[in-house]
Amino acid sequence: MTSVSNGLQRVQIDLGERSYPILIGPGLLGDPQTYAGLPRARSALIVTNTTVAPIYAPALQAALKPHFERVLLLSLPDGEMYKDWQHLQLIFDALLEHGCDRKTVLFALGGGVVGDMTGFAAASYMRGVPFVPLFISRSVWSVIWMCWPACQRASSVRAWPRSSSTDRSLIWIFSIGSKPVCPI
Repeated sequence: MTSVSNGLQRVQIDLGERSYPILIGPGLLGDPQTYAGLPRARSALIVTNTTVAPIYAPALQAALKPHFERVLLLSLPDGEMYKDWQHLQLIFDALLEHGCDRKTVLFALGGGVVGDMTGFAAASYMRGVPFVPLFISRSVWSVIWMCWPACQRASSVRAWPRSSSTDRSLIWIFSIGSKPVCPI
C-alpha cells in the first residue's frame, strides 16, 4: 500500500494488461480527480439501488460530469431478492436505450448486489465494457454470479475493474446488524 497524500492510500493490483489501482481515503466519491485516470468515453452509467441513490448518487454524478458528456443513472430495487435476470435486463435496457457503446464506463455504486449485477452487465455488454466498483465490500474482483430461477449461482463471469475506490467516510453504510463494519 502506498500513501499518496492527505490520508489517501493507493493499492496497485498488478495483473499485466488488466492492472488497476484501488484508492482508499476520505472524500473520494465526490472528487473529480478520483476518476481522472479512467478510459475516455462519451457516456458513463451509474448503477445503484433505491437506498443508496438519493444519498450518494448526486455527488458521484457531479464528480463524473467533467469526464463524461453523459452521466446516466439507473436505480434498482434494494435487496438480494432482486439479483435476477429481470433486473439485470434493466441495466442492458438502459445501455441500449441511451445508445451506449463499448467504451461506456459502468459504475457500481453500492454493495454486493449492485456490484455483482453491474459487473455481470459490464462483462457481458458488447463483449465487455469498463467497470468501476465503488464501495466494494468483499474483494477487489470477483466471480459474479447471477441466479437462474431453478437453481442458485448457475451463471458466472469474471469482471476485472478498471479502477476502484473506497471512500473511508462512507464505509459505515456496510453494517452487520446495527454495528458498523469499520467505524471511522
